[in-house]
Amino acid sequence: MRLSLRIAAGLAVVALIATAWLKYYREGASERAASAAAAAKSAESEQTNPRPLRYSQNPPVIGTSSLGLANAANSMSAANATNSPNPSADSAEWEGQIDNILADESNDDVQKSGKLLALMPKLPPDGQVEAITHAANLLDDDNYRPLSQIITNALVAEDVLDVLMSDLANRTNALKFPTFLQIARQEKHPMADEAKNLLELYLDEDHGTDWAAWDNAIKDWLKEEREGTIPPDNNF
Repeated sequence: MRLSLRIAAGLAVVALIATAWLKYYREGASERAASAAAAAKSAESEQTNPRPLRYSQNPPVIGTSSLGLANAANSMSAANATNSPNPSADSAEWEGQIDNILADESNDDVQKSGKLLALMPKLPPDGQVEAITHAANLLDDDNYRPLSQIITNALVAEDVLDVLMSDLANRTNALKFPTFLQIARQEKHPMADEAKNLLELYLDEDHGTDWAAWDNAIKDWLKEEREGTIPPDNNF
C-alpha cells in the first residue's frame, strides 16, 4: 500500500512537470516569434500597424469536406490551402453558426462534433480554433478517431494542433502515448519535438529515433499499468 502511494505521488509529480514543461515550451516559442516580429518591424520602418504575427504566418485553411467525422478530419490538408480569410470578417456570423450547432438538442455530442469539423473549412483561423476546441470537448476517448486523424496530420494549422495537443494531454495513457508516438516519428510535423519530449518525460526513457524501441516501451508501460504495477491514471 505504501509503495503504491509512493508511485502514485511520483506520477502526480511527473504530470505537474509535464504541464509546466508544456507551458514553458510554448511561452518560449511565443517569445521567439515576438522577437522575430520586432526585427521585421525594425527592418521595415515605413510599415505601420503590422498584422499580428499569428495571422502573418498564414496557417493553412482547412480544405473542403463532406459531412462525417472521418471525412472532415481528412480534409485538413495544405493541398487545399488558400489565403486565410480576414480574421475579423464575419466573426458574428461564424460565432452564431457554432453556437447554433452546440445548442441543437436534436443532435448528440458526436453529431455536434461532426458538424463543427465539417464547418471548419469555411472558418477563419480564430473560428477554426473555436470549433476544434468545442469538437474536442464533445468527443470522448471511444470516439477520438477523427481528432487523431487531425492531430497526426503535419499539414494542419499549428493553432489547431496546439488545441489538440492540450486536449490529448488529458486523455488516457492508452490513447495519448501511441498518439504522441505517431506525431513524434513525423520529422516534418510541427509538434514532433514536443511529442517526443513528452514521451521522454512520461516514460522516463529516451530511445532517440528508434521508433520500434519507443513502441515497445509504450506497450510495456501500458501492460504494467493494466496489471496494476503502475496505478492507473486517466489524466496522467
